[in-house]
Amino acid sequence: IKGMAQWCEAVTGVEGSSGYIVLLVCTVIGYIWINDGFQSNGSTSKQAAAEEEEEEEEEPLRNFTIKQLRHFDGTVDENTDEQKKVYLSVAGTVFDVSK
Repeated sequence: IKGMAQWCEAVTGVEGSSGYIVLLVCTVIGYIWINDGFQSNGSTSKQAAAEEEEEEEEEPLRNFTIKQLRHFDGTVDENTDEQKKVYLSVAGTVFDVSK
């Protein structure tokens, strides 16, 4: 502990326990700065934005038969003249790999 006290005194230039308080305050300020502060509910703004994005963009369940999945091949639909989506199934999970 004496070694840590000497190091703290050397780094802060303050003798005694005041150096520990200075390091503690700097650590807390650095933590808040790195984590983009706190909101009133305790979560960071990055977390809140990520949660909102997740809630808005829920993917629909894609349970297709092989026959249904063949329709989504990226070709132009004959009825609407629009390009169809491209779905890829890997181990039973269907992914939308359209551009």
